[in-house]
Amino acid sequence: MEPKNRLQEIFAEMGLALVRPTDAQLAAWDMSPTRFNQLLANKGRMPITLLEAKQLTAWLKAHFTGRHQYLFLEDMPPHERVTGKQQVLALS
Repeated sequence: MEPKNRLQEIFAEMGLALVRPTDAQLAAWDMSPTRFNQLLANKGRMPITLLEAKQLTAWLKAHFTGRHQYLFLEDMPPHERVTGKQQVLALS
């Protein structure tokens, strides 16, 4: 099973219900609006490519901090995975 990206989650946590990259940004990613929407929804015939993942990861890291800069949950450090009102309890 292909890993699910966090694009929609990232934008939702920021309060953005609708995301539309500019034509210039889509051109920089060499991506169509349809392909962006497929990646945003984690749907489409083709899973995210390595190049798409690299480009989106670089863009997220350049524009966001904290947990919003990680495209995949697996890449996120454990201390960033805590969300909402969850607390980490150290067991000794």
